[in-house]
Amino acid sequence: MAVRLPARWLILGVICLAQFAVVLDNTVLNVAIPSLTRDLDGTTAHTDRDRTAVTDAFAAGITAGQLVGAAAVLAGGCLAALLLRRAERRETGT
Repeated sequence: MAVRLPARWLILGVICLAQFAVVLDNTVLNVAIPSLTRDLDGTTAHTDRDRTAVTDAFAAGITAGQLVGAAAVLAGGCLAALLLRRAERRETGT
């Protein structure tokens, strides 16, 4: 005979998994930041802005429960950050 858990425990489990995914994504991003900054000739301000954009986009998609949408939002955030950096380079002429 299976024991049925109340729905609140299922919701708590989903929230914990979502939080774990955000923390894991942040960890991977923090490990990759130094090499990304070097490779893209970025500054600390660019790095902080990009990290915030990617983390916010990922967290918003995951929290909404749209796992497939989260990947699209994450890719969109990364693309937006790259396009922003390219536009800044054009303005400065570098």
